[in-house]
Amino acid sequence: IHWSHTTERVLTMQRLTGVKIDDLDGLKRRDIDLHDVAERSANLVLAQVFEHGFFHADPHPGNFFVQPDGSIAMLDFGMVGRLDANLQESLLRIGMAVGRQDAERLTDEFFAIGMANANVKRKALQRDLDHFISRYAGRSIKDLAAAKTVDEVMTIALRHRLQMPAELVMLFRVVGISEGLGAQLDPN
Repeated sequence: IHWSHTTERVLTMQRLTGVKIDDLDGLKRRDIDLHDVAERSANLVLAQVFEHGFFHADPHPGNFFVQPDGSIAMLDFGMVGRLDANLQESLLRIGMAVGRQDAERLTDEFFAIGMANANVKRKALQRDLDHFISRYAGRSIKDLAAAKTVDEVMTIALRHRLQMPAELVMLFRVVGISEGLGAQLDPN
């Protein structure tokens, strides 16, 4: 897919070649820096989510090819996720609340986006979120496992009967798959 830089978005079909993103030997043979590819891949996901509100929801390695310059070409947009501006902003506020270890603000945000309704016991949810945050406080991002973190969030959601927006469930899946690929490319 090619996005034009004009105000009008133009989708064009073109033949893409390159090295499958998980072909580590092929990437090394072409002197492509694996750390750089991992970083570009992570930035690609973040840009899709926070800049475009539109993300590739089937991020298996067969849909991503590394070009000779290290850029990443994406194929097969049959499954995509969309995040409206409100949900994008809410994700940023959720991230800030976690970073600040502010379980009260995180709880507020869960209510604001409709995950928690009037039947949810706010204090109990806030307590569980506080325990969740405290387990990760002060840890480096490289010491975190997105899949485990998502599992813990889903456990809390089930315990409190939260209604997770479908877009977030899809995004959690994308993050988990992307993390696995990133660890293959660069364990650090």
